[in-house]
Amino acid sequence: LCWQVTASLANLIKFTQSETLGLTIIQREKARVLTRQAAAEIIGVWWKRKRERKLSKRQADPDHIFRLKTDFQNFQGQAHVDVDKLGSGATLLKLSDVVGRIEGSL
Repeated sequence: LCWQVTASLANLIKFTQSETLGLTIIQREKARVLTRQAAAEIIGVWWKRKRERKLSKRQADPDHIFRLKTDFQNFQGQAHVDVDKLGSGATLLKLSDVVGRIEGSL
């Protein structure tokens, strides 16, 4: 019952254009971080295999590299959201500056 009420309320909530733009930028930045993490893991597995070091059970799985590469490509696509889809360029630049300042302060 609780999940039905939550789903119904979620369908009723409408975001403004600036809120949607902000959520899109947050999702894009999250995808950039995940892209870097996936790339680092791909390089780590490749390096271990090249040096013939012991791989973890997960890394030794033959489908592991395939899944990593697929995830990397998906994250990379999400990280390169088209500027036209986000709205005006000025708004995008303002939000990018805010995100940059937040990252700098962390």
